[in-house]
Amino acid sequence: MHASPAILIVDDEHMTRDMLHRYFVQEGFVTDQARDGGQMLERLMERRYDVLLLDILMPGPDGLSLAPKVRERYPAMGLMLVTSKDSDLDRILGLEVGADDYITKPFNLREILARVRALLRRLEPPPVVKFERLMLNGWQFDPEAGSLFDAVGKGQLLPKGELVILNELARRHGTICSREQLLGVLERAQGQASTRSLDVQISRLRGRIDDLEHAVIVTVRGVGYLLRSTPRRVD
Repeated sequence: MHASPAILIVDDEHMTRDMLHRYFVQEGFVTDQARDGGQMLERLMERRYDVLLLDILMPGPDGLSLAPKVRERYPAMGLMLVTSKDSDLDRILGLEVGADDYITKPFNLREILARVRALLRRLEPPPVVKFERLMLNGWQFDPEAGSLFDAVGKGQLLPKGELVILNELARRHGTICSREQLLGVLERAQGQASTRSLDVQISRLRGRIDDLEHAVIVTVRGVGYLLRSTPRRVD
């Protein structure tokens, strides 16, 4: 991560964008703005950002519809949703579409700065077991790279939440990992976690590596999950 973190502010309200822009520049960030989803995608193609502040309620495609596309294209970038909506359901929806954090308007500038800095800290690579890859149903999981590799060596970078879950399961491969343990690592990585967000991310991981005949992530009812894998040392 570069010395001056880069942040992209996406909001249809000029005054909000300008306020956040001036504040983050003052705090040492490199900051760009976008007024809508189209301009946001243009900015994302022009440079690399560490964090995206994305307003939910905008004309045209809203933040909830844009977030999954952003997460798919830029899995390593921090994504914080900003909205005037404030309910548990809205927060869950935000996390389900790939957001790392969620803040409501009106917000305190010092709070949003603290949340962004906390998100940047969480984006640092998690501790991993070095030099060990796991064979997962035709995939190789490389904890050090944070990626799945297929049979021809093509990598698939995992989103932050899925990566920390798979890292924890891989660290305990062959033994049961409780839901409480997984919620704990998710909370440390993302700042907050819920059973619903855990279920969603487990489901996404299964969609990547399971098939109809072989379940890699096995549910141990009433306890947690077990990762079926064959570890091997890589030279």
